[in-house]
Amino acid sequence: MTNSSLVLAAHGTRSASGHALTLRLADRVAALAGASVDVGVGFVDVREPALAQVLARAPHPPLVVPLFLST
Repeated sequence: MTNSSLVLAAHGTRSASGHALTLRLADRVAALAGASVDVGVGFVDVREPALAQVLARAPHPPLVVPLFLST
C-alpha cells in the first residue's frame, strides 16, 4: 500500500533508446523510493501517457519532479 505519489515529468522523445532510458530511470527511482511511494512517469510531448493523465490518476497528491534529459 502506498502513502505518497511521485510523478516524473519527462519531455518525451521519438528515440527508442531515450524512451527506454526514461523508463529505466523511473524504475530506479521506484526501487529507491520503496513500496510506500507510488512512482509514475508522464510525458509532456511525443510519448504516452500524458503528464495530465498520470497526475489525474495518482492515488495521492503527487510530488512532481522534472526529468528532462539531453544528448
